Amino acid sequence: MEINKKKDIVFDCKACGYHGVADMMHKLANYVLTNPPDNKGGMIVGSVSAKKTKEDRKKEKAAKRGGAAEEEADEMLQTTAKLEANEVNEMPAAADCHEDDDGDWSVDTSAEAVAARLKMQEDAYNKVEKAAGQKSKKADKEEELDAFELEKREISEKIKEAMQAEETAEAIKALQAVALEHKLQCDDLFGFIFDCVLDATAVKQVSKDHKVLLSKLFKSSDDKARTQKFLLESVQKLVTDSPHANSLLSKTPNLLKALYDIDLLEEDIILKWHEKGSKKKVGRKVREAAEPFVNWLKEAEEDEEEGDN
Repeated sequence: MEINKKKDIVFDCKACGYHGVADMMHKLANYVLTNPPDNKGGMIVGSVSAKKTKEDRKKEKAAKRGGAAEEEADEMLQTTAKLEANEVNEMPAAADCHEDDDGDWSVDTSAEAVAARLKMQEDAYNKVEKAAGQKSKKADKEEELDAFELEKREISEKIKEAMQAEETAEAIKALQAVALEHKLQCDDLFGFIFDCVLDATAVKQVSKDHKVLLSKLFKSSDDKARTQKFLLESVQKLVTDSPHANSLLSKTPNLLKALYDIDLLEEDIILKWHEKGSKKKVGRKVREAAEPFVNWLKEAEEDEEEGDN
């Protein structure tokens, strides 16, 4: 490996005879330029006992900051150095050379030997490429998560602002604009409302402040049974896993009744939800808290049946 006057990396293979310029856009090109090979094409290795210069210390610090990619690049270069060392080991011993100056100083250029060396080089490159690819995928995933969180925060702020409108019609119009801009469905809007709008006064917010708006939003659902199940899940999350959970768990019956009174929850859906139970501790906890309202529904149903008889 050599670096010419144009700062191009030139490969000169003793095994297959290849001679050509490397791809200077490759991610390892910059590393090789900053860590050039010696005049024999190998790695520059300083003496162990030699005193480190200021330039050496700077290079060491730069290498540490380089991260995993440079370490893997170094590993690839070490593999190349080992290949060169193997080539040297394949040369005749010094004593033999004195006896016969015309000895064979060439490396094994048989098809099998060339293929083996190329395979080792390919494996080293593939290892670096794989590590770089995994790092790139991880970075892309983190970037996607960051973008998702930013969008979620943006939607939350817009929905909060829409819900604060003085007129219900104005609030509905603003919510529709948010839904259209971010391609949100009815259940999506309910999810954001439960997450970022309803607070410790959730019962009052549902039964009075946002009563009309919530009713109109529910009417836009194309699958009301599914939306009701989603609302029950949202209630569970609100009273057990939100900043207001401590004050809202005991108000679970009141919150369910408020949703029932404005026709967001039907009696059959609530009773089935309660009877089905939950394998999770938090699910059982919410159903236990909801028992007063569920019992009230059952008693009302029994009274109605007795009246019909």
